[in-house]
Amino acid sequence: VKGTAYLGRKRALESRFGSDNVDAMIADIAREHSVFAQPVLASTPIPVDQWIAFNDELIARFYGGFTRTYWHFGQESAEFALTGPYKNLVRNRDSVAYAQVVGTAWKVYYSHGRAEGRWEGDVFHYCIDDVPVHHVYFEYTACGWVERGLKLIGVNALRSVAVAGYSRGDTRVEYHFYCSRTPAR
Repeated sequence: VKGTAYLGRKRALESRFGSDNVDAMIADIAREHSVFAQPVLASTPIPVDQWIAFNDELIARFYGGFTRTYWHFGQESAEFALTGPYKNLVRNRDSVAYAQVVGTAWKVYYSHGRAEGRWEGDVFHYCIDDVPVHHVYFEYTACGWVERGLKLIGVNALRSVAVAGYSRGDTRVEYHFYCSRTPAR
């Protein structure tokens, strides 16, 4: 996992729970996971087991163990990325081009695995494959990111259906987002 993901998550946690609380959590995690004992830069590679431990701890500590919170994290990440540094990816509000964006976005955060999206009528198919660790974090954050990204390009995702997912014990992720291409509000 690239340090970019960590820095975004840390910033969001600090704004919600305060720097002191987040620093205390990171200090606790750093005792067992050495990557967090040093400053993490955007280019710092974070071993996936340590990244999962970090996320599992923050979910336990700040969100009562509610793993569905990862979906919200994905939405926040999309909001930041697609209205900030990567705003040009959605500026033209082109739903066809957006299908390519989701694969590019995956590579911004992760060095392994792949994601792809495609349209079939008003259904957006999103798939994740070849991820070495099948943790619900990857499923929910990525799908939350896709859902929020759809809204940012002006597409209403009316509902999502998990066809396959790590949350169900599968070795891949596939979601169908049933959409209305009328402007999102």
